[in-house]
Parts: sequence; C-alpha cells; structure tokens
Amino acid sequence: MELSQIPSQPHHCPCAQKHFTARELEVLQLIAAGCTNSETAAQLHISTHTVAREVAIMLHRAGAPNRAALLALAFQGGNLRPGDLRPELTGRRCVWPRRLAI
Repeated sequence: MELSQIPSQPHHCPCAQKHFTARELEVLQLIAAGCTNSETAAQLHISTHTVAREVAIMLHRAGAPNRAALLALAFQGGNLRPGDLRPELTGRRCVWPRRLAI
C-alpha cells in the first residue's frame, strides 16, 4: 500500500460517540476501581438494584457484552482517563475516589 492510499482520517470508533450521564460516570469510575454493585451502591447512597440497572442500561446502550468491555469503550471514547481513577481500596471495602471534573 502506498502512502497516498492510507486514509488521512484515523479509523473512527463508534464508541467515541457514547456519552454517559454524570451518574453513569460515577458508577463507571467505581467499577473501574474494582467495586462491586453493593460497594458502589453504598458509596453513591443508592440501592444495589439501581446500580445493577444503571450498569445494564450502559451495557445495552454501548453494545458491550460485559463490564470490562464497557470500561474499555469508556476509555476509548475519552469518557474515562487513567488519571481520573484514584481508587483507595481498604481491604474489601471500596472507598470513593475523587470525583470526576465534569
């Protein structure tokens, strides 16, 4: 392939168009920190059912088969950055990292 045949635009990933609400970003950040649904619910002062529903909605909307793929899409789309994640885990208890600047 010649240089002139290489597309000038990089491959556009549809995941870059995935937008998350502020609450969804909080849930994603806690998932990335390794929190369970119960730990996430406790940190956000919501029910475990609400966390599970938020995750299910995000998985469906993003077309992701699991949480790991969802996080990968969030990073690829620029919704999460490694610098946003400062998990402070004490034993098995998940402690809320700093909030995202939205």
